[in-house]
Amino acid sequence: MADHRPLAHGLMMALAWGLLFPSGAFISLGWRTRFASGKWFALHRGVQALGLVLTVIGVTVAFSMIPLGSHFDEPHHIVGLVLALLACCQPINALWRAKPVEKTGGVRTTQRTVWELVHRGGGYAMICAAIYQAVSGSELMDDDGLWPLILYFVFLGASLVFLAVGLATRQASQAEVAQVKPADVPAA
Repeated sequence: MADHRPLAHGLMMALAWGLLFPSGAFISLGWRTRFASGKWFALHRGVQALGLVLTVIGVTVAFSMIPLGSHFDEPHHIVGLVLALLACCQPINALWRAKPVEKTGGVRTTQRTVWELVHRGGGYAMICAAIYQAVSGSELMDDDGLWPLILYFVFLGASLVFLAVGLATRQASQAEVAQVKPADVPAA
């Protein structure tokens, strides 16, 4: 009987790292102004949490299919563990989120700048590292390795379209706001 664990691992990771994590990150980047106050954050958090759940399950499947003593024989195994651990740190990092600029009188604090660098920068770096993981993982698989890789890039492409639409609508809404002149605003 065929062992479907490598395929299951690849498909879960493709969904988590090709669609969910990038889309969740892009919600905060391009879609923030399109949702009512706070809704974007709930959606961002929910999508990222689902990506993390799939990652934990995918790592568990990976550990189950590698013989004891050889878990870290391949760079894919090492980078995968590092990415999974960093992904688990992101929600912990979010607990230390400094107040946004809107809540500090328009002042960007040093704590906020550092937090954004770690949380956002780390998230984008992990999404980029996942490209290596998808390719190196497909090389470790036998005949089934191509399908998770194809799905990963389809998911990533969909995420990038989601980002592009979000950025375009954000730019359009900013242009609308810029067109409103003080004379056009009725007196209170």
